[in-house]
Order: sequence, then structure tokens, then C-alpha cells
Amino acid sequence: MLLRAQGSELLNIENHTTGTPLHEACLNGHFKVAKCIIEILDSDSELLKKKNCEGMTPLHLACQEGHYDIVKKILEKTKQHLSRLLKEEDNEGNWPFHHACFNGNLKVVDKLIQEHGTAVEQANSAGLSPLHIAVQTRNAKLAELLFDRQDGAEVDTEDASAQTPLHYSAKNGDLGMVKLLIDR
Repeated sequence: MLLRAQGSELLNIENHTTGTPLHEACLNGHFKVAKCIIEILDSDSELLKKKNCEGMTPLHLACQEGHYDIVKKILEKTKQHLSRLLKEEDNEGNWPFHHACFNGNLKVVDKLIQEHGTAVEQANSAGLSPLHIAVQTRNAKLAELLFDRQDGAEVDTEDASAQTPLHYSAKNGDLGMVKLLIDR
């Protein structure tokens, strides 16, 4: 019991970016390390909700980097508190789902949509929907995935600047994306 208490204190020590050892393991894709730490924790542990200086939880980092096995482990551990963790915003108003989209981590995006009902239309604080993100990052596979899941992404959703995904694809000169959006 003393070892577990001591370990808990060690796990909460922050580095210069206010990241914990779990943040580091999630960022760098060290599944065995992340798994070891996660298994020690209670399902509602504050460590799983802890944010670094960018407002990112360990789940944000794992989603951003596409570390599917770590994402899966965190989701399994936090089943009872999952809704809150999935909707946690970083300092720029992005959910873990948005980070997966920005970085084209399709397997993570699909897991969040299929198994946890993450809305394909959920906009960040700038009003960017996942489809806006797919268009801005020129990721046709992500756009197609978003169209194919749930009720599908809406092509006419406007961001905070009143621009639709089609505006962005036209601005980028991305003919393939323009055709994909028009065909929807």
C-alpha cells in the first residue's frame, strides 16, 4: 500500500510543460509504460484528466499522435467518466477527436466515432468541424470516413468566419476535394 501511495505521488510530478509521466508516455507512444501507469489508477483518477500547459490531457496527446493502443487503454479505463474526458477542451478549444482529425489518425478517429459516439459535426472553438479540418489538411480519406459514419458530415456547416468546407477547398485549389464535397 505504501508503494502504491508513493507511486501515486511520483506519477503526479510535473515537468516544465506541466506534463506528467503519463503525458510523456502518451505523447511518445510508449504503450507498455502508459499501460503500467493507467492500470495503477482509479477509473476517475485526476491524472487521466490532468492537463499540461497546452491544456492537453493524456488522451489529447495519444489521439494527436495516433497511438491507437494507448487511446484504447484510456477509453477502457475511463468508461464511467468517458463522456467528460472525450469533451475536454485544450487551450485552443479542441477535443481529443479534433487532434486525431488534424493529424489524420484515421484508426483513432474511427474508434472514437464507432465505439464512443463522438459526433462527426462537433466543432472546436473556432467553429471548425472535423470536415473543415479534413479539407484544411487536404485529407480526402478523413473526409470520406466522416461522410460514411453516423449521419455523415454536413458539407454546408459554417465555421466562425462563415466559411464552409467548400470555401476552404476552393481556396486551397484542391480540385479532388471540391469534387468530393459537391458530390455529397
